[in-house]
Amino acid sequence: MKPPNGAELTEHDPDSHCPDEREREKFERDIDHETRIDSERHSGDEDGNHVSLSTSRYLSETPTLFSRPVVCDDMALPIDPTEIDSADIGEERATLEMAHEDAIEHVRAAFTDAGFGVATEFSPSELLNEKIDAERDPYYVLGACNPAVADRALDASDGRIGGLFPCNVVIHEIEPGVQEVYHVSIMRIARLVGLAPDDETMTDIIDDTGEFVEEAYENL
Repeated sequence: MKPPNGAELTEHDPDSHCPDEREREKFERDIDHETRIDSERHSGDEDGNHVSLSTSRYLSETPTLFSRPVVCDDMALPIDPTEIDSADIGEERATLEMAHEDAIEHVRAAFTDAGFGVATEFSPSELLNEKIDAERDPYYVLGACNPAVADRALDASDGRIGGLFPCNVVIHEIEPGVQEVYHVSIMRIARLVGLAPDDETMTDIIDDTGEFVEEAYENL
């Protein structure tokens, strides 16, 4: 069946990219135009909208790139985020009722006592406020690292996990005098996305870092 008003389409190719937006808009204008000029022969679609018989048949019988809604296969995520829970990424949160600067030092001590060093640190809020007047509330990142575990993780992942180093701990002021301490496990994330293997060696590394983080949060 030919498209109404001379619009040209191709059959849907599951390996193709999304249709060009201008092409899609042109097709939709053609459909709307056909609907208007063919109003003397109209019927209702499932939603009760009046469309021409030719348009109605075309939309129902022709599988094309322009079926609504458009789902582009090349936009699909390889992992369904709705299937990932907090434990899968080692997410941890704690709330501290203290000033922001005091919280930074308190978190530093808590993680140091648990076996982490602080390899790097910076304030994204200060940087963004200075560079682009972002007006962000205090937000500080401590780059924690346990050297022995980091060394094992590099070996286990053929060096790829270094792209996620270090194990960041965020201190974010959620209201004056109240700070949230937030952390996710880069070891778990690396395994989840394939940067590290799903094997016994990596499981041991994840268990060890989990114990260190648990102790650090208990210290808070």
